[in-house]
Amino acid sequence: MTNSPDHSPVDDSIDPDKEARMLLNPPNDSVQFTPNSNAQRDPTNGQVLLSPSGSSGGGAVPNSAIRSGVGMTKQELMKYANDPFWVRLRTFLFILFWVIWFAMLIGSVIIVAMAPGCPATASLPWWKKSSIMELYLSEIPITNRSIYVDQLAAKLDKVESRLSELAEKNVDTIIIGPFDPYILMDEPNDNNSTRDSIGQLRSKITALAKNDKEIKVIVSLRLQQTPESFYWYNWSKSNQSDYEDVYLWSSEKPKTQFYKYDVDRLQYVALSSNNSPLLNYGSSKVRELIRDTILSWMKTKIEGIQNGAVWIQDPATGEMTKSKEAELDMKRAVKTAGQNKVFLITDQQLAESAFEDGEEEASFDMAPDSKFWKDIQKEFQPDTQKGLKELFEKRFAPYVEHEQRTMSNENKTDADNLVTRENVGKHWRTYQIQHPADPSNRINREWGLSMAEGATIAIFMMPRVTPALQFDLAAIPDIQSVLNKSNIPERMLKLRQDYPETFLAGRTILPKVQGSSSVFALYRGAKNDNGYLLLINQQTKPQTISIDSNELPYQDVVISRRVIMVNNDSKTKDSIIGIDINLSQIKMDAKQTLLIEFSVN
Repeated sequence: MTNSPDHSPVDDSIDPDKEARMLLNPPNDSVQFTPNSNAQRDPTNGQVLLSPSGSSGGGAVPNSAIRSGVGMTKQELMKYANDPFWVRLRTFLFILFWVIWFAMLIGSVIIVAMAPGCPATASLPWWKKSSIMELYLSEIPITNRSIYVDQLAAKLDKVESRLSELAEKNVDTIIIGPFDPYILMDEPNDNNSTRDSIGQLRSKITALAKNDKEIKVIVSLRLQQTPESFYWYNWSKSNQSDYEDVYLWSSEKPKTQFYKYDVDRLQYVALSSNNSPLLNYGSSKVRELIRDTILSWMKTKIEGIQNGAVWIQDPATGEMTKSKEAELDMKRAVKTAGQNKVFLITDQQLAESAFEDGEEEASFDMAPDSKFWKDIQKEFQPDTQKGLKELFEKRFAPYVEHEQRTMSNENKTDADNLVTRENVGKHWRTYQIQHPADPSNRINREWGLSMAEGATIAIFMMPRVTPALQFDLAAIPDIQSVLNKSNIPERMLKLRQDYPETFLAGRTILPKVQGSSSVFALYRGAKNDNGYLLLINQQTKPQTISIDSNELPYQDVVISRRVIMVNNDSKTKDSIIGIDINLSQIKMDAKQTLLIEFSVN
């Protein structure tokens, strides 16, 4: 039989069944390895051949050897290398690969070019975008730890029962407190019953923090003080070793507002506003206690902690100051539970100007300005020269001046947008305000709901501000009755959620009002978002005013200017809602507030 050059030689006399069995189960001496002829390359890269029965186990491989059957020989491959069909197929696949590759490259460039820019608010942490309500739980005298735990648990049950109605009002974060922060920490005189009740309280706080309404919980603590019943206080009074400097003791009257003289230690001790002794952060014991307490609270799954300023005493001079080191340490302790956790600090010595570089941002995430609302109510005199118009223009002036320095005109360049994204979160504050229908709201009580609602809208439109509505659960047991009297905060919360670019990062303009000197005007707008114009007539008579639309940015894409919000006691409320406004002739009733929405394409 003549051997084909493209096939291995096969003996026709071989039994096929026997040969198949031999291929599957070859004897040890039937497998031979033929090394590559090129010894300079890989000598192990050879060819495995199977010898038929009776072949020699050594020497050269006989011509009757059978190939292993895997792959094709070089001769077989070369047979198809120049075959016209395979040549055309290879050419087609090669061209197709590069066509697809270039198409993907061009497509990715087009996607990047046409994609919208990164929103200015994208980098803001969640707490600056939140709709916050602060629920004040009033003071609980801490004379007995077990009784305090029971009373606090009852208050938490009350808060939990309100979560559904708060969620319906667009509230997504609550601040509750104030609490004695050290109630979760063990004391040497606790009995088993007290430990059990504290364990139940810890579980209740965790359940509240993980509520099914997905409302985030921040607790307001008073880490800077302890009750007099705290065991440290008695040890410090008696000058017990390691505890003599844990409070702010002084032989002279301290410069703090509250203090008392202790007849046992024969020294003055500095007190907080609720007459609790203040801790001294200069003591290593205090630093350790505060850190451990923060970690204990963060284990309950809360989203953050609000706390007042912590004091430190110079051991040489006895001088007492608010500690920046404490603020930084507390923030680090909170962040150990997660970078998205928030630490709010109050009662600190803020800079007079909102834009003094670095002063406000050095040591806290968000600075709740507790004096802001008190100052607003104190200064607001609508029938005098210190009316709402003058008051709010004064409040907005630093923000507007800052923006005018960074935004040269309405056609912002890429560099302007970059500045906005970098600086939008700076100089941020939380303004704690009362609900406009709250009976204790002085503006509402003395000048009517319309002015209180106008002030609330203005605060919600202030740049770099997260308003926190305050409710005293003790003074106002029925929150729903207050919420039902005015839906202005609820609607402003919703607008902030729907149009974050405008309310969190938009441009702020105080447009000139033509035809009146007693109408407050404020405009907020973003390049690709709706704009909003607030008008407040503080006079007790109707007025007709006009606004120059050329003064407002982003007017080239506006398709409508509709009134979307009017104060609840306005006589023309029903007839004006949804009506397009002619900015050259805006009729306003006495003590009327209008919010006009500039809708964009």
